[in-house]
Order: sequence, then structure tokens, then C-alpha cells
Amino acid sequence: MSGEESKFLLGKFITREHYDYIIANDNWSQIVSPIIPEKYAPESPQALVFAELVNNSIRFCLDQNYSFEKLSTFVGVMLETHARSMVPHTLARTAQKTFNDLMMMHSVHRPPFSIQVFAPSDLAEVTDFFVRGYMRAFKLYLYVFTPRPVLDLVTQNVGIEFPVLKPEPLAKATMEVEPEPEEEPEDEEEAAEEDQTSADQVISDVVDQMAEQGGVDKEKLRVAIKEAMEAEMAKFKAEITAKLQSTLAPAEEPVTKEKGKEHK
Repeated sequence: MSGEESKFLLGKFITREHYDYIIANDNWSQIVSPIIPEKYAPESPQALVFAELVNNSIRFCLDQNYSFEKLSTFVGVMLETHARSMVPHTLARTAQKTFNDLMMMHSVHRPPFSIQVFAPSDLAEVTDFFVRGYMRAFKLYLYVFTPRPVLDLVTQNVGIEFPVLKPEPLAKATMEVEPEPEEEPEDEEEAAEEDQTSADQVISDVVDQMAEQGGVDKEKLRVAIKEAMEAEMAKFKAEITAKLQSTLAPAEEPVTKEKGKEHK
């Protein structure tokens, strides 16, 4: 086979002698065993699954009464697609594209780029077999034939020494209670003076702002504002006192009645 023809899969895995042996015998282990890659140990899961893939491909070709050229090429397409696809994280559509490209390479007579082994009518049945027999279990093939990464975690002492804490014996333990800070009583007179100072400051600020607008007597304005504020405060205190008395009155009535009964 010339260098240009080496890319074609006709006779790569199944030769004419292999084909004659397959036709004459039901047990093909003598033909399949040499095809299994040497990297797979005998009786290993990879070797058994690979042998099953080859057997299923050959059986499909015999059921379709394929000639030597078609059987040899189709087995080659299946195994070549499998070899290119068994890479970690390969997508199913990538394997499908590989199969389609290899089939087209062997279905159109355009040497040296392609040769015609399969007829257009063959493409539908071989594609159906590939989808049902291989793509349906594609993830299982990936699981069997691709290496699985194993993560080993090793702890290493870098020489950092941590102090060992030794708790004190319970016999030496003492209850330490921090005294609560005493609240200093507020002087009512000082609080009243502070409120008055704040009120005077507010009045002064208002008078200054209105005086800036012009034509205002500051002293008269100060007295008027102060009187208005005192009147409002007196009114507010009266309303609060009235509300408190109305709220407490219903609670005191039953007590008054009971006392009256006892007096009688």
C-alpha cells in the first residue's frame, strides 16, 4: 500500500485471510485477539469491551452480506472512530463527526482524497448501527477507556509549633463579676437649665435669620417668639395631662366602687 493510500482503512485491521477465516468459522477470537491494543491487559475490562466492539461490527457486516472490502473498511471505521474519541472530555457530537468524515472518505471516488467502498444506500444502515450500537453507550465507553484522575492529599508538617494551652484547675477558678456602673442621678435643675439654654439658642438663631432679611426689631421679635413658644408648651402640657387623666380614670373606678361597698 502506497504512502498516499495509507490513510484509507481498507485492509488495515481485517485482511483477506481474516475475512476468509470469519466466513468459515463461528469463533473469531483468533482474529479479534491480535487487533486488541497491547496496552490493554488480557481479560481486563478494556480488552473485553474492545473485543465486543469488534465482534459486533463483524456480525453486523455479515448480517448485511457485506463483501470483504465493505467489512474490512467498516470495522476499520469503527475502530478508528473509537481510537480518536477515547480522550477525556470528548463530546458525543465530536465522535459522530469523526465517524461521518471517515465514512465520506470511503464513499466517494475521488482519489487520492477518497475512495468509494460504500454505496449511498449503505450509509443509512451503517449510520443507524453506529448510533444504536456505539453512540447510545458512548459515555460508558469513555468511562471504561479514559483514565480517571485520582487526587491524593498529603499533609506535611512545615515546622510551625503551636503552644499547648493548659487550663487552670477548677479549684483555682474564681467568679469575677464586674460591678455595674452606678447611674448618677440627674439634677433636675441642671436639666431644666440646659433645656432653657437650648430654647434660647433656637430663638436666637431664628431671630438672626429673620433680621438678616431687614426691617425687624430683634428684641421685640425675640420676646414675641419666646411668648409663642411658652404658650405652645403650656398648651401641649395641658393636652398631655388631660389624656393621662382620661386613661387612668377607668382603671380607678372599680376600686372606688368596691371601697364604697365595704364602707356601707
